Amino acid sequence: MDEKAIKEKMSYKVLFKETEYMKYIIGKLISRFGDSLDIVAYGWMVFKLTGSAAMLATLYAVNGIPSILFNIISGVVVSYLPKKRVVYLCDIGRGLTVFLTAFLL
Repeated sequence: MDEKAIKEKMSYKVLFKETEYMKYIIGKLISRFGDSLDIVAYGWMVFKLTGSAAMLATLYAVNGIPSILFNIISGVVVSYLPKKRVVYLCDIGRGLTVFLTAFLL
């Protein structure tokens, strides 16, 4: 292969033409945006309810603990389970948690 063919094969144009990849990237962008809004909304809610910056800092600190503790274990467990079912169950669980929080507020 000549150098021009290699550069064309490795360009972003080729990558952006992959529709499944673009669906994945757009889905991830929307998901990360939602996660960011979620973190800000919970922080705002805690600060409005308590008026305490210390509680807000505690919320952000505690928010990261499950990721640190469960990411390693959950990756291994999920590799043995049907992926779609895991995604559905996690999304439903998160949605119910957010709904319950809003209802209780």
